[in-house]
Amino acid sequence: MTPATTYTNIKTIYSNIANFAALKNDGTLVVWGASKTGGCTGVQNSNNNQICLPDNLSGVTFVAATRLAFAAVVNGNEIVAW
Repeated sequence: MTPATTYTNIKTIYSNIANFAALKNDGTLVVWGASKTGGCTGVQNSNNNQICLPDNLSGVTFVAATRLAFAAVVNGNEIVAW
C-alpha cells in the first residue's frame, strides 16, 4: 500500500466531483484527483479535454469550485480557470 501524501500550511480546502484544491498560506495551490476535472498540474491537453492548474501559480487569494472545474482569483485582479 502506498502511503498518502501529506501537505502542510493549508489555509483552505475546496472540492468538486472528483478533486481537491488546497490553498496554502503562501498563496500557492496544491490539486489532486481526476485530471479531466481539475485535479492535475502543468499539462494542458486539448485532445482529451484536460485543462490543468498552471505550474507555479502564486498570489491566489480565493478559489471557487464547480462540479467539473475550479477558478482562482490571483493577485486580486486576475482569474485563472482550470
